[in-house]
Amino acid sequence: MNAGSRRQAVGLFLVAGVVVAASVLFSPGRVLGAVEGLVAKPAQFALALATLYLLRPLVAWPLSLFSVLVGYAYGPVVGFPVALVGTVASCLPPFLVARHVRTDVGFLGSLSHSGERFFEATGGVRGTFAARLAPAPADAISYGAGLAGVPTRSFVAGTILGEIPWTAAFVLVGASVAEFSVGEATLDSAAFVLAAAALALVVIAGPAYRYLADRRGGGPVPGGSADER
Repeated sequence: MNAGSRRQAVGLFLVAGVVVAASVLFSPGRVLGAVEGLVAKPAQFALALATLYLLRPLVAWPLSLFSVLVGYAYGPVVGFPVALVGTVASCLPPFLVARHVRTDVGFLGSLSHSGERFFEATGGVRGTFAARLAPAPADAISYGAGLAGVPTRSFVAGTILGEIPWTAAFVLVGASVAEFSVGEATLDSAAFVLAAAALALVVIAGPAYRYLADRRGGGPVPGGSADER
């Protein structure tokens, strides 16, 4: 292992250690419960909510918890745009960190090259859109897109599109509960999850076909670049 790879490994270990330690020390139920107690104080609640959205990647809490809390506090009409903006803002820090540490060597280099191949085939917007639709961890997608060098605008656009159905669903869950609790922040609909996963596959079906056809030596398949679609 060369010096660059060792530095990457140490950096990854430290970041993972911070996230794990923060997740153990801070309970989402306790913290979000305390924030929920500020609902009657709109300015304080909004400030606390914005702060938590930005700090969320440090503890790797699911974005669904925040969408449910926002739906509970604001209702579906106001809550949906608030939660969607918060979701995008919360996904940006890990994406930007990954772009900063992006490299061509070592373990991170392997991840970067794999991500580059995926987004080269799908395009930045479509690839991020499909990844967000799939029931996958939000931060893993953000880090992956950053390491792959996806343009920031494409990442934001794809995140908005892909998070719309998930954000709307969880905001509606929050708006329907009489009292907020982390235990209630669940989406009991296997059909919804399967539909989102199926739509993600449909979104990348065309680019995947063209990529596989090119790999088999057939040359570019008519249809153009996925970046323009």
